[in-house]
Formats: sequence, C-alpha cells, structure tokens
Amino acid sequence: MVKQIARVRTGTSKGSELEELRALLAWPGLQQMADACDDYFSLLQQRTGGAHRMPTVILLFTAASARISGSLASAISTLSEPAVWEMLREVWTEELDLEEHQFPDFCPNRERVRSFIDRLTRIETWCVECSRVDVRARETDHDCKPGVPHWHDFLQDRFQDVAMRQAKAQGNLHRPDDLDWAAPDLKNTVIGDGTVVTPYSDVLRVKNALKNGKNDDDDDEEGDEAPDEVIVGSRASGARDGTARPRQAPGTDLKEDGKAHLAGLNMVSMLTPTAHGWVVLGTGHASGAEQWAALDLLNSIAPRAGGGVRTLLWDRVFTGWLLDHAMGAHGIRVFNKSVGAAKKKEKSSKHRLDEDEMTAPASEKQLHHSADELLRRIESDGRFEIKLARLSEEERGRLRSQELSALRAYMRESEAKRLYDSGLALPLGICVYRSTSAFTVTGARNQANHEKHDVVRTKFRRLGTVAHLEDDACQHLLYTDDGGLHSVEFDGTHLLKTSTARCLSSKLRERGPGLYGSTETWAVPCEKGDLVFDTHWDPSPVRHKPASDIRERKASDPVLNDLRPISRHDEQAFADIANARNNAESFNHFFKSRLPGTKPRAASLYRDSQLLDFLSVAMICNAITWRGWVRTTHW
Repeated sequence: MVKQIARVRTGTSKGSELEELRALLAWPGLQQMADACDDYFSLLQQRTGGAHRMPTVILLFTAASARISGSLASAISTLSEPAVWEMLREVWTEELDLEEHQFPDFCPNRERVRSFIDRLTRIETWCVECSRVDVRARETDHDCKPGVPHWHDFLQDRFQDVAMRQAKAQGNLHRPDDLDWAAPDLKNTVIGDGTVVTPYSDVLRVKNALKNGKNDDDDDEEGDEAPDEVIVGSRASGARDGTARPRQAPGTDLKEDGKAHLAGLNMVSMLTPTAHGWVVLGTGHASGAEQWAALDLLNSIAPRAGGGVRTLLWDRVFTGWLLDHAMGAHGIRVFNKSVGAAKKKEKSSKHRLDEDEMTAPASEKQLHHSADELLRRIESDGRFEIKLARLSEEERGRLRSQELSALRAYMRESEAKRLYDSGLALPLGICVYRSTSAFTVTGARNQANHEKHDVVRTKFRRLGTVAHLEDDACQHLLYTDDGGLHSVEFDGTHLLKTSTARCLSSKLRERGPGLYGSTETWAVPCEKGDLVFDTHWDPSPVRHKPASDIRERKASDPVLNDLRPISRHDEQAFADIANARNNAESFNHFFKSRLPGTKPRAASLYRDSQLLDFLSVAMICNAITWRGWVRTTHW
C-alpha cells in the first residue's frame, strides 16, 4: 500500500506526491520534451534503447520524478508499486489517449534511468571524426569541430516553445491592444530571479600554493614533485584506501554580484503568473554575474511571445544599460527599485545648477553633502544614548546585547516614522517610505503590528525647467529622485522636493523595425493647476557582452533611464506590481524544497545533473499548473 504524503507548497503545488506524478505524466509538454531528447540522441548518432526498448518519455518521466519523491531511488520505489503503475497506465490510455501496448509493463530500474541521464548530460560536444568520442576526453590529431549544441541549450529551446504555448493557452502573454505601464497587467508580465544552490559537498579541489615553491626544509625535487592540486574539506579523503571522494565542478563566480560569502551554482529562471499557478518559461544558470544569464533568458523568451511580453520584474540586476536594452530592443519596461546612492560623501559632478534658475547657487556636490548630513542625523546614536542615560544602572544591567540592538533599531525606526508622518518636504537625495514588502502592505495579516519605514539615500538627476504658463510666469525645476519626478525649490540650504508628479500614462512607441521607445505623460501639482507635459525615452537597444569595455556599458540617457512610471513614491501602486516578484522567489523555494537535506543542497556533484534537476522542477511546476487549468476549464 502506498502512503500519500501531503507536500504543502508555497504557490502552485498543494497536492500529494501521487497527484503530482499524475500531473507530470498527463502534461502534454512531457512527450514533446521526450521527443527533443530523441532528436538530440539522433544528432549524437546514439540509439535510445536496447532489445527491450523503454520509451524515452517514461525514462524522462522517471528521472523528473526524483524531484517529486525526493530522490531517484525513492521515485522508483514508489513507481514500482503495482497500484501506482496501474494508475499511471490509466492516465496514459484515458487522459493522453495513447495505445496501451506502448506503456511498459514495469517501471524502469535505476541503472536504466541513470544510463539515460548520463547519455543526455555527460556529453557536451561531439566530433564526427572522433567517432562519438567526447572531444574533451582525449587528445586528437585533428581540429575537432563541435557537431551539436550543449544538451541544455537544445532541450531549453524546446522547453521554451512548449512553455510559451502553455502560457498563451492559459490567457497570458498575448499581444496587448492597449498597453499602459501606468497600470501594468500581470498577463503581459514575466518575472525572473536567481537562487544559489548550496553544493552537494564542501570538498574542493584547489591549486597547490607550494607547487614549485621552495622552503628552507625542502629541496627542489620535492617542490617539483608536489601535486598541482590539493583536496580540502571535511570529507576530502573518506575512502578507506585514502583516495579522495568525487569533487563537484566549479560553481558560479559570485564575487561579481557581491555574494562572495555564498558558494554553489546560481540558477536563474523566468516565469509568468497565471490564474492557476506559475508557468516557467525558461531556466538557466549564471557562470559569473547574474545579469548575463538574465539577458540570455530575456532575449530568448521575448521574441517567442510575439510582443506579448511588455513588463519584466527582476531585482536590481537590471539597471543602467540593461533597462535601455530591454526597452530599446524588445519594448519591455522593467519595474524594480532604483539604485540608491552610497551613504558617504560623493565626488562632485561636472554638472552644476544654473544660477539663473535658482535663488542661490549650489553645486550637486553641496546637495549630496547636505543629504548625507541629514541621513547621519537620522541614523545618529545620539538620541539612543540620551534614552539609555535615563535608565538606572540596574535597568541598564538587565539589558542584553540583543535588546540594546533592538532598542537602537526602534529609535531609528521612530525617527523615520516621524519624518514620514510629518509630510515635510525632504531634500534631494533623501527619501522616506513606508515599507512596501508583502508583509506590510495594505491587506497583509497583522499589518499594523509590522509597519516599518525605510530611510533611503538616493540618487537624483536634473531633468530641466518646464514652463507652466505661456508667459513663463510659472516655471518648475524638475529632478528625478529614486525613480520619481519632483518639482524642487531652494530654501537657502537644500533643494526641497515640494511636489511629486503623477504618471498619467506610459505608452510604447515603435521607432522602427525592432526598435522601441516610450512616451510618458506627467502631471505636476501646482497651485495654478496641474502642469501636464510629456517625456520621450529613446533608449539604445545595444546588448553588451561580458568582454565589452565596461566604460561603454552605460545608459544613453541616465535621467529618463531612471524615471519610472511607477516608483516607490507611489507606495501602494508600486507595492502592487513590485511584490508580484515574490512569485519568482516562491518558485525558488518550490525548487529548493525538493532537494535533499533539511538545509537543501544540490542533489548531484555535477553541474549538468543539477541543471537537469532545475529543468525537471520547472516541468513539474508547469504540469501542476496545466492540470489545475484543465480541471477548471474542461472537467
């Protein structure tokens, strides 16, 4: 008797293990992915079976089931139960309407499934002259020319086609008739994120620093005989004969993303949320900075949608020229938080404010300095020290370090809340927001008990002066600050943000074949009536490469690049769109919850096997979403 194990998931999956197995086998995309595997084997000139050939779709299904049951051994144990296999036979014949004789009489064993996985993932490029020999495995006497693409690229192409058709069938990613980014629609939105998977093992292979080195106690021969590499880690030599355990391939270089404290492979994915769950549109991994893998996914998925993708939610991986490329090449607006300024004194900009437009001269250096001073005053420990001094020695003695930290945080939070509630005009470079996290937005559970406020040191840029009346009697000096548009006035010390513009509409413009821009209509509050005017953003569509000169990687128009139709200044409107990015984070949790261990680790030593696991979870997710949609619309 098979026990059904309830697997409570965040987001899509809330069914049992058996329900997920049914959903995966009944998913139409599984057969198409199996056909892609057969096509790939044909390119490799490999046969897909032996005398008693097992259908590729069953082998792929069993391999992917490991991410449902927890491991391949557990999956095969479950599938080997007669009742389970008969249940799947019914799915095969009734739901898929396939011939019963094509369904095997028994589940494939572990050796056959492992052979299938190895043949699929362990070969990267083949050479015809090498006669099916991996060109990396031995030296050859000729120039090897790769004959086929990497297996993951080959399968990913088919998977993205299948996923896009599913998303469109479920009502998402159709070309919109009336697009307005001032009120974005999730049906035309894709959401991406990356997640670092902890390595299977902590054992590492590193270069031997003593190789060819000379110590006082060593002669040259010993130095020359030193190994090129050494094995480090708690399980480096676990075998009885003293040989090292297997080591995984190198993971992602996380230094470029400021995550050097982590280790592992950075998996990236892109999905679209439907009424019945997520449809994962593509998966991949980053070998270095996440932005390059994100761009690869975007440039592969957006053309497949035929203009159906118009909004992208990603974190601040997308900034600067990447925003230009998304809009200029694909007509896609990216929504995320604007990149803030460093909390320190910044170098003076070449641009200086026009004295004719100000009541007093000031440089941007002075404006940045005044913002830094205000921020230091808000975050000062002075008020904390005064509060602490009022406590008796006995009361101070009872406070632990954690409580002291909590008290300091409370004091800073109360100062931020005071500024927020006061409604005072803040200088450029400082913004105070009520937190827009999903935990604190309107409608969240226990919202009043978790309300928080953020003080943000921001970047600002001068847009220019716009005349309100025809006789120029009313003029507004406009600056962007943290993605918002503000009318500012000089008070003798600061440029104060006296009013914040509203974006009335944000429309797509086609500038030519495969070239896009946007037009935004703004309303700036004024006592003489709202000032309404347009801005026109014509970004560069250039897609830079990792090898390109970093000095060339910059936005063509930094001011309009940073200006957002919905920014954090719009509070609830920003929360409504930005918090949809939690779908991608929930999918990452969905994936990691299917990896072994209470603190999830990769299920394999090898990078390619980890990529197959990630792709398998994407297929499972899409299968669950598809089954939910079919039950609602067809049953």
